[in-house]
Amino acid sequence: MRYYILIVRPSDGGVLLLRDGDGWTLPNFAPRVTDVRRVGHINDEMRRQLGWDVFTLRCIQSHLSHDSHNADGAGNDRRIYIAESVNADAPPPANMRWAAQSELASVRFATPEIGQVTAACLAELAAGADDRRAAWQVPGWYFAASEWIHARLDALGLRVAAPLRQERAWALSCTMRVATSGGAAYFKATPPFMAHEGA
Repeated sequence: MRYYILIVRPSDGGVLLLRDGDGWTLPNFAPRVTDVRRVGHINDEMRRQLGWDVFTLRCIQSHLSHDSHNADGAGNDRRIYIAESVNADAPPPANMRWAAQSELASVRFATPEIGQVTAACLAELAAGADDRRAAWQVPGWYFAASEWIHARLDALGLRVAAPLRQERAWALSCTMRVATSGGAAYFKATPPFMAHEGA
């Protein structure tokens, strides 16, 4: 299994690309955890590779060997996630670069299908709000949620002691853990029909 992470820059929608031979791909890694809802390890790995934080929005493609194979019959276990850069002005590592969306049509992806999925996902984002998506699956939501969390904790007299840690994200919820001066606090966003969970 390999995870590929489509990282979008909030300021201009640019996409982070990783050099792959004479072409390009998305930052990627082999995960130890493969529960599609658990994303904390994705953010941790991207922080390790990039030196800055991302917020995972959702899984945009999942090809598993039981339902997808390469042309040569070999298993093609992979998932592609979309994430948003939290540190908009951070420079990429030497083997990576930001590509404007207008450039992507001329980018040679080492795996063409990854380029196609990237283009389709960005076209969906450009089309605007989509009622099929939960609020936390939309770029920009993290920043508003982060402000709300900080304000609520401040009102309770709690000081945030570390960056917010996103634990899970899928269609039914987004969960974050916050280290504070009074211990751990948790934030969970759900669809309206699950609003009773908090109570």
